[in-house]
This record gives sequence, C-alpha cells and structure tokens, in this order.
Amino acid sequence: MFYTIGERSRSAGISAIVRPGGNSAILSEITFPPFGFVMAFESDPPDSRLFDISEFSRFRYCDFHSIPMRLPVLPIYTYYPGDYRSEDEIFKKGET
Repeated sequence: MFYTIGERSRSAGISAIVRPGGNSAILSEITFPPFGFVMAFESDPPDSRLFDISEFSRFRYCDFHSIPMRLPVLPIYTYYPGDYRSEDEIFKKGET
C-alpha cells in the first residue's frame, strides 16, 4: 500500500515485471489517488518502499483497531504497474 499524489490513476490485472538477472515480480495493482494497492503473487513486491498490509488478513470484517501506518508517497507517471519513477527520473534516463 502507498500514498500517491497527482491526478493519475491506473489499474492492472495480473502482470509481470521481468528484470534480467532476477528480482522479477508477478503483481496486480489498483491506484486511485490518494491510495495505491499492489498484490504480489508468490514473488517479492516490485518496490521495497511499499507498505505491507498482509497482516490485515488476520482481522475479522467487523473488528476495529487503530493501526498507525507510515505510508510512502510514490508517484505514478506511466501506465506500467510497479513503476514508481517520477517524471524527471523517466526523462533523465534517456539522456546521455
């Protein structure tokens, strides 16, 4: 889970990120400001900054608990799930 700012949203069904040399991920993402949710399927999350909410599954539907969370603020600029680069980072990659 993460916070996002800006006006962009994205959603992706089951997708894969394939990185040469390992650290690939199978994931699904729904992001609609101000929140983003990523579900990783039998793989590590696509970004280590994401806040893990897997433990929420141990609560029942009607349970009430106050849980402080420090969510990262991640930008979404592209339509690619798991891509949290800023606009500046994306366009600087192309410079030589």
